[in-house]
Amino acid sequence: GIGLVLLLGFGLPPLLRLRNVPPMRVLNRSFAAVPPSSLLVYAAALAATLALTVYATGNLVLAGWVLGGLAALAVVAMLLGLGLLALLRPIQHRLRGAWKLGLASLTRRRGLSVVQLVGLSLSLCALLLLAVVGPDLLGQWRDRLPADTPNYFLMNIQPEQTEPVLQTLRGLGVENAAVEPFSTGRLVAINDKPPVRGDRDPADDGDGDNRPVNFSWRHAFPPANTLLQGKFWTADSTAAEASVEEGWAQRYQLKLGDRITLLLGEQQRSFTVTSIRKADWDSFRVNFFLLLNEGAVGDAPYNLISAFHLPPGSAPKLASLSRDYPNISVLDIDAILGRVREVIDQVAQAVQLVMGFSLLAGVLVLLAALQATAGERRYDSAVLRTLGARRGQLRGAVLVEFGALGLLAAGLAVTAAAVIGAVVGQQAFDIALAPDWPRLLLGGAFGLALSLLAGWSGTRRILSTPPALALRTE
Repeated sequence: GIGLVLLLGFGLPPLLRLRNVPPMRVLNRSFAAVPPSSLLVYAAALAATLALTVYATGNLVLAGWVLGGLAALAVVAMLLGLGLLALLRPIQHRLRGAWKLGLASLTRRRGLSVVQLVGLSLSLCALLLLAVVGPDLLGQWRDRLPADTPNYFLMNIQPEQTEPVLQTLRGLGVENAAVEPFSTGRLVAINDKPPVRGDRDPADDGDGDNRPVNFSWRHAFPPANTLLQGKFWTADSTAAEASVEEGWAQRYQLKLGDRITLLLGEQQRSFTVTSIRKADWDSFRVNFFLLLNEGAVGDAPYNLISAFHLPPGSAPKLASLSRDYPNISVLDIDAILGRVREVIDQVAQAVQLVMGFSLLAGVLVLLAALQATAGERRYDSAVLRTLGARRGQLRGAVLVEFGALGLLAAGLAVTAAAVIGAVVGQQAFDIALAPDWPRLLLGGAFGLALSLLAGWSGTRRILSTPPALALRTE
C-alpha cells in the first residue's frame, strides 16, 4: 500500500503533465515550473504515506520516532549538503587535477547534488535501521533478561493443590517455587462514585467502566516492582489498603487516599489507596494492576498462579503435572517466545529485502541525476579533453565527485541510524541501545562503494565518447 501510494503520488503527476508539453519545448530544453496543483498532489501522497506507516506499525510512538528521524535526516542532509558545497567552492580553486574537477562538478550542480545526497542517505539509513539496529534492539532485549527469568506459568491452581504442585516443581529442579493468589472482582466505585476510565474509547460499550479486575493480595512488597508514591503496608497490618500500578492509577485518575470499592463474589468491600508502584512487565514474573492487603481480604474466592524457571531438559517431565491435575493450565513462555522470534526473524528478512530495494532506489536517484545531466557532462568532457585533459583525469574526477557524495551520505546515514536507534530504544522499548559501530560502518562503506559504482557505470559511456562527436551532438 505504501509503495503504491508513493508510486502513484510522486510518479504519476510528471507523466500526466507530459501530455501538455509541446515537442519544441523539449527540443529546446525549456521546461515550465511545476504547477501548484502538482505540489498539492505530492503533499497528499506524503500525508497518505505517513498515515499508512503509522497504520502498518500499529504503534504511533514507534512510527513517529522512525519517521521523524528520517525526516530530520532529510532536512539535515539537505542543509549540510548546501553548507558543504558552499565551503567547497573556495577550496576547489586551491586544488589541482581530478580533485578540482570532481569537486567543481559537485558545486556546479548544487541542486542535483543535494537531491542525490538526500536520496542516498535516506535509503542507506533505512537499510541500516532494519539490518543492524533492529536486530541489535531485539538482541539486547533478550540479553537483559536474567538467567532465571520465568519460562513457565501454571494457572488455575486450587488451594488444596498448592503443596503437591510445589513438591512436584521442586522435584523438577525449580528453585524457590511459589504460588500467588489470583482473584477476579469488579470495580464498582471510586470515592463512592461510578468509576470512569480516562482512556475510555467513545465507541466502547456501556459496560466499559465495569469490567472484571484481576487482583491479588500480599503481606510484603512484590518483587519486580518499584514504589513510586506512598507506603506499602506492614506484614501485621489488617487495614483495608490497596496498592495500584501506575498505569492503572492513570487510567482511573487514582491518587493516594482515594477509596475504591470492589465487588468480591457477592460482597462489596472498600479499600484505601496507600501506594502507587511501577511493575516491570518485561520480567515475566507475576504482576498485578491491583494488590490488596492480605490481612483485609477475608474469604474472597480465589485460585493460584505460579511463574517459575524450569531448567533445560525438564520440560517433558512437566507433562505429568498436567495429567495429575487436569484443571491446571500450563503456559510455555519459551515456546511462545521462540515462535515470536521466528516470526520476527522472518519479517525482518522480508523487510530487509524491501529495504534493499530502497537502497537500490537511492542508487537509481544517482543514475537518474546522471542521465538528466548526461548531455552537459558529455559536453564538459569534450571541452576538457580538447583542452588537453587526459581520460584518466576525467575518470578520477568522477570518482572524486561520487566518492565525496557517497562518503557524506554514508556518514549521515550511519550517524542517523545510531541516533534513531538510541532514541527508539529508549522511548519505545526502554533500552539503552549501544550502537554496533563496526557493522554500521561496514554498511556505510557498502553505501560508499555503491555510490562509486553508480557514478562509474553512469559516466563510462560519457567519458568514452569522442570529443568531436560530443561537440557536434551538443
